[in-house]
Amino acid sequence: MILVGRYLSPFVRRVGVSLALTGLKFERLVLSTAADREKILKITPIGRVPALILGKGRNAEVLVDSTAMLDHIDEKAGRRALTPGKGAARRRVNSIVFLALGTAEKAIAAAYEKSRRPPEKVHQPWLEHLESQATGGLEALNAIKAKPYLAGAKLTQADVTTAVVFGYLKRGAPHLVPEGRYKRLEAHSKKMEKLPAFKACQPEQP
Repeated sequence: MILVGRYLSPFVRRVGVSLALTGLKFERLVLSTAADREKILKITPIGRVPALILGKGRNAEVLVDSTAMLDHIDEKAGRRALTPGKGAARRRVNSIVFLALGTAEKAIAAAYEKSRRPPEKVHQPWLEHLESQATGGLEALNAIKAKPYLAGAKLTQADVTTAVVFGYLKRGAPHLVPEGRYKRLEAHSKKMEKLPAFKACQPEQP
């Protein structure tokens, strides 16, 4: 398997951390959507990361969404899978995962509203709406009491994705996560970042 993208992206990083946690071997192709667009387009026609290349040559298969990649990783990992296979446990993990992903997507959309438009073109009401949605997600995630993990007694994808998203916001949108506002999320993030799998997937310098 070859993981394409930089760990600066929370979507790339959650795949990398998950691969490391499950012990599956993989290689990296560190490409940036800003600097390496043409190279990425040769891998995936939509030109975004992450991409996960399975196999080699003409038989190679490319997965182009982090959720699809994690589904494949869980299938390969078997008993080490990070998302339960069925029932209430699976729904619980997925509810947290997609809450964290939605939070990240709204925060990224807000950042793009400011960084991809001329200042005079920024639509302030829309920006405020996006940031309020991200804040709502953060508040809901922060309300979860770890027992000792977010979905219960076992570390799951809920823990990985939530910690990766929170770390991304701390670096990229610190005004959304001021120190001390989300104490449970801060504690969870610090706990996860101490794990070897998280240390092995540190975000590159911008």
